[in-house]
Amino acid sequence: MAALVDVSRYAGSIAGSALAPWGHLEPWHLVEQLSAIVRELLATLPTDEFDISDELAVHRSAVVELGAVLKGGR
Repeated sequence: MAALVDVSRYAGSIAGSALAPWGHLEPWHLVEQLSAIVRELLATLPTDEFDISDELAVHRSAVVELGAVLKGGR
């Protein structure tokens, strides 16, 4: 069944992004699946470039200020 609202028609750059596999979803279904999508995308990040812990990824070049609180989505 074709989607009623095809995200890729309204967000043209989605086709070339990491979200391309989900571009066929209707926006509300995309939002419903966001946690699973983020977990799937985290698994594809290069571990030599990112510090990954649970549902949080920080690029090794990032500066995290003292006192900053970083939380995963759980």
